[in-house]
Amino acid sequence: MKLHPRETYEEVIERILEDLRELSEETIADIEAARKDIESGNFVTHEQLKKDLGL
Repeated sequence: MKLHPRETYEEVIERILEDLRELSEETIADIEAARKDIESGNFVTHEQLKKDLGL
């Protein structure tokens, strides 16, 4: 995970957290669409999926 040998673990963690905060517009739109699907009940639970697949 280190970019260079002298990078501290604190610097690595800070860099990773910064990367996670920067989402693309497409990713943000996908997240919003997924939230709307969930709020409208348009999803399948793991249990229902296993039942549908006969597992």
